[in-house]
Amino acid sequence: MEEWYHSFRGVLIHTGTAGLLVMGVLDASLIPTPGGQDLLVVVLAAAHPEWWVYYALAGTIGSVFGASLTYRLGRGGGTRELDTRLSHRMHTRVSDVFERWGAGALFLAAILPPPMPMAPFLLAAGALGYPWPRFAAVLTVAKAIRYVAAAYLAAVYGRRAVVALLAQDYRIVLLAAVALGSTVWIAMIAWRRYHDAPRSAER
Repeated sequence: MEEWYHSFRGVLIHTGTAGLLVMGVLDASLIPTPGGQDLLVVVLAAAHPEWWVYYALAGTIGSVFGASLTYRLGRGGGTRELDTRLSHRMHTRVSDVFERWGAGALFLAAILPPPMPMAPFLLAAGALGYPWPRFAAVLTVAKAIRYVAAAYLAAVYGRRAVVALLAQDYRIVLLAAVALGSTVWIAMIAWRRYHDAPRSAER
């Protein structure tokens, strides 16, 4: 399985943008994809540094598209889909976290690098009836931050430097992603409250 996956991933790398769309679907599913979309974005941006913004955008679109399919799967099957696709323990944990934190849980699951699981939260979002426009907005912002950072670092420092950073200083990358994600999330909440304040005053 692993050998087949590495060969398949190599084919996707050579297909460029199309590969990012295909990997986006696989990466958002329950199929294990080690490296996944992050690796494709890094490899392509390092090979063509002048196109790093384009690859970050393509990676974001592919990932959001794939996440949308998993969301629709959960939406169509409801909580029964969670019972079918996830273990009882994972189902309970993901549902509790999502019901408590909502968009915050979805945002962190989308912006944090592997091994943070994302697919269970995508299924939960659909199964629990999370609004589609908000789902798409949260995923787009989180994935854009993640892939812009990965593509920029790959374009500036090269593929090996980025891969080495992820392998050796994973905790630093994780903390940086959490800090960046939390900052953006707080800014989004503050912006929303600022714009909702006049409406509340009018009432």
